[in-house]
Amino acid sequence: EMCIRDSKIEQRRRNACWCLKWFGFFFSSRRRHTRCSGVSWARRCVQETVSTQSTWGKIIRMETQTQSDFTKLIDLSEDVREALNNRRPIVALESTIITHGMEYPQNKETALSVEQIVRENGAVPATIAIISGRIKVGLTNDDIEFLSKNKKDVRKCSRRDLAAVIAFKQHGSTTVAATMLIAQMAGIRVFVTGGIGGVHRGAET
Repeated sequence: EMCIRDSKIEQRRRNACWCLKWFGFFFSSRRRHTRCSGVSWARRCVQETVSTQSTWGKIIRMETQTQSDFTKLIDLSEDVREALNNRRPIVALESTIITHGMEYPQNKETALSVEQIVRENGAVPATIAIISGRIKVGLTNDDIEFLSKNKKDVRKCSRRDLAAVIAFKQHGSTTVAATMLIAQMAGIRVFVTGGIGGVHRGAET
């Protein structure tokens, strides 16, 4: 049994050497202008392939780390955190309608009434906004009051605006795109909005 196993290992080694020499001959016939032999060039190709795979692995790890760092900027309300831990249903809500959709106090009343409708149907509301550079997933009544009364100081944030608002520690209300992004990063899979991009039922134009 030992001899058979050794012979199989030797055969595999020979096959690997044969493949390397064959590729070396194949590439050397097309790269005669280079100083390196076909075999050394084939080895270089293998090394470059491994290096490329390693580079892509680093990029993927950097993207994962960036997403992890981004989630550190998210503050979950107690209700949302408890619902996530207990796997209770959560509904994400945008906040642009508070700051750019209605005037005070109608904007505040609408936001609170929508959250109440979500609660009455057995889910936890998670209105999303940015306050002083912190992403809030789940707003308190005081947060909603603040956004409702300080509309001029709150920036309308889509995905592209998040980095700047967070970096300068500004206030921001989230659009559909930004709300969906933050909800996904917080682990919330359901999102409700009143409208998307000016598309309305019964509109003539």
